[in-house]
Amino acid sequence: MSHKHKNKNKNKNNKNNKNYQNNQNHKNPKDPKPEIEQLSPSLFWRFGFGYFLRLISRRLGLALVGLMVLQLGLLAGIVGSNTWHYLEGELELSPVEAKLEIGQALKIKSNFGLDQNFAVETEPSFDYHLELMHTGALGLVDQIVLVPDGRLKTGTDYRVKLNGIAKKFGDKQDLELGFRTQDAPEIEAVDFDQASNVKLDQTLTLKLTEPNNDLSDFQIKTQPEIQFDKILSQDKTEVKFVPKQEYRQTTEYGVEVFDNYKDQLKPVKQYKFQTVREPKLSINQTESLNPNSNLVLSFSEPMNQQETTIQTNLGGYSWLDAQNIKLDLSGITPGNSYDIEVMTGARTEAGGRLEAESPRSFRVRSVGEVYASISPGGYGLPINSRFRVDFSQAVDRASAESRISVAPSFDYHLEWASDSTVLVVPNTSLGYGSEYRVVVGAGVVNLGFGLPSSSGFTGSFVTEERVTILGVPFFYQTMPLSCESAALKMALAYRGISATENQIMSLVGYNPKQWQVDGNQWDDPYQMFVGDVMGSQSAKTGYGVYAPPIAAAAQALGANSSVHYGVSASFIANQIANNNPVVIWGYSYSGQRIDWNANGSAVGAYIGEHARTVIGFRGNPDNPTSFIINDPVSGQLNWTAAQLMANMNIHGNLSNQAVVVY
Repeated sequence: MSHKHKNKNKNKNNKNNKNYQNNQNHKNPKDPKPEIEQLSPSLFWRFGFGYFLRLISRRLGLALVGLMVLQLGLLAGIVGSNTWHYLEGELELSPVEAKLEIGQALKIKSNFGLDQNFAVETEPSFDYHLELMHTGALGLVDQIVLVPDGRLKTGTDYRVKLNGIAKKFGDKQDLELGFRTQDAPEIEAVDFDQASNVKLDQTLTLKLTEPNNDLSDFQIKTQPEIQFDKILSQDKTEVKFVPKQEYRQTTEYGVEVFDNYKDQLKPVKQYKFQTVREPKLSINQTESLNPNSNLVLSFSEPMNQQETTIQTNLGGYSWLDAQNIKLDLSGITPGNSYDIEVMTGARTEAGGRLEAESPRSFRVRSVGEVYASISPGGYGLPINSRFRVDFSQAVDRASAESRISVAPSFDYHLEWASDSTVLVVPNTSLGYGSEYRVVVGAGVVNLGFGLPSSSGFTGSFVTEERVTILGVPFFYQTMPLSCESAALKMALAYRGISATENQIMSLVGYNPKQWQVDGNQWDDPYQMFVGDVMGSQSAKTGYGVYAPPIAAAAQALGANSSVHYGVSASFIANQIANNNPVVIWGYSYSGQRIDWNANGSAVGAYIGEHARTVIGFRGNPDNPTSFIINDPVSGQLNWTAAQLMANMNIHGNLSNQAVVVY
């Protein structure tokens, strides 16, 4: 930017300068020296000085005239010498100060008086105004002062160009000089980076490499956000940030440092620190205390004992160490409750504190009445199970034994594991699927500290059901509709008879025919296998076979068998108990009834007809609870008695069929 100077000049920038650098002046090539008119000595004497001398000599005399001639000669020599030096000398500009501080004006002095008409350019540009220092009657400028109107950039080289500058009566020149502003101070260290246990009111300090003479404007932002007051130390080498509110406890803070004289969106540095941890409290016991119990209140952090107040209606407390307090139980009485309160404001050694709005409270209870817990409980326990009675405190054994009873009655004896634990041990196995109870009556007397029981206690369990299962091997069916043959194959294998599905099919009777739409005609499953064993029941390309042909095939292969309709769960369970596997009929899907005609008679049928082999049961044969079934499609099944009966009875005796293999 250039500016023709009159009184004030402007140029643009936004930073104060600190230092300058005086670069070698750049001058235009010398212009030819101006020619000075030469006066003849004779003319000078005749018309100038000689005439004056003659006038003087006439009045003052020759001596006085001679003196004056000498003085005037000396004066003329001096003037001539200075005039020659001014005309011949080169114009030079230089700074007044050897060092330019930040915010200070740039003062430029000249070796000759200057004409005040010139222009100024700065690079980079900045706003400024000029102040010119004048001397002498001619109003010549001997000093130029360039005063920045705004803040210069720190650590920046600037060039100042003075265009058209000239000595009085001299030719104009373009001269240039430079300066560099001070470098902004750097952050040398901080006292919080990666710090732990930072106090809740700790000041964050930036230590600088040199004094900050308004060269930087450091600010910080934290996450979570905290507001700060900023303080610059007296020697200007430390910037302190004092939090206006406390930090959160047990929190990691991220810190970003910005210089507002630079890019305010980009942090100069980034740091992290962890604040002090809030103390957590725990107590090692709350129930069944006696005077000899070791009751300890513990803090998660070392505590400042002078700033930690405990209120309790126990006998008092004492510090074991900075984290543990022992409570005095010497004065407690049986069955009473006691309170322990840690008052708000308790502080850790690192500066953390309890933040709850109310005291941290614990309620503890001394040993009260004797009570008992009886185990195990539940269903399906082994028939040799024993009861365990745990008393809440040591008891008088004779007092406890006299109050223990069982129902229904069974033969047992007691085994004491300790003064607070006794086992009720059956002398013989308990019954299957039966519920047993142990009762401990009121009045069991404690030993030492505590009170006798005032109520009774009962515990119970149900023994396991008896499981009866035959060692029948399992086979998957090999064809889509060969379930009846596969089920019989499993029952025969238990009897030691080996047969294939094809053998069984041939004995059952297998002569596949298609279902006849005209007249709804097909074969009779009570007589033979109906349709194609590779077919589909829903498409009526194949169906299956009922109980009579399966029983006949079993007999043909050397086994005894019988056919039954409308069987019950107890009937099947009793057959298993008598070591006889049972092939049963039911359904696997749908169950939709479909009928047709065979040999002039109606035949009942249903989609999803399916045969399985029952190999075991649980419970009493006369009242079984569940069955174990080999399904040639799905694998081994466990069905309740109700599930099995529902599956078999979907169409009454049509679906409820069974073949017992002896």
